Amino acid sequence: MNNTTPATLKRLVISSIAYIVISLIAAVVAIQANLPAQPMGEGSGSGKPVIQDFLYGGGTAMSPGLPWLIGQVILTVLVYRKDWWGTVGVVGLIIFGLLSGIFSITEPNFQKIFSPATFDLFKAVLQIGVSVIPFVMSVLGIFEWRRRRHG
Repeated sequence: MNNTTPATLKRLVISSIAYIVISLIAAVVAIQANLPAQPMGEGSGSGKPVIQDFLYGGGTAMSPGLPWLIGQVILTVLVYRKDWWGTVGVVGLIIFGLLSGIFSITEPNFQKIFSPATFDLFKAVLQIGVSVIPFVMSVLGIFEWRRRRHG
């Protein structure tokens, strides 16, 4: 990012990279703690090992799957383009942010992490990151999208 990169674009990219990094850390923690994704509630996971779910799409209780994160990397690279593909990247990050945030807060593990009986500060900080950053990314994406439309 050079000095001529618009501030809205810089912030969008930084938030996307921050989300990817914190998601990878959360994935490692979830794999080590054997925390599978359970998108529809307790017992709704795939039954596969957590690492397999992470690598092939289902994700973990604390992070999206690797294919989702690779998609986000691609969208993040696209936002630098000034053509239609750049807009696809911006809109894609807005959608990814909304979906990531919603999936994160609806995961049953979210409530477990913040329960006084099972509270773990490190996991709580990671969970806050993977829950808040995607919504911030969506808002920043909307700012960038508006800048592109009016610029």
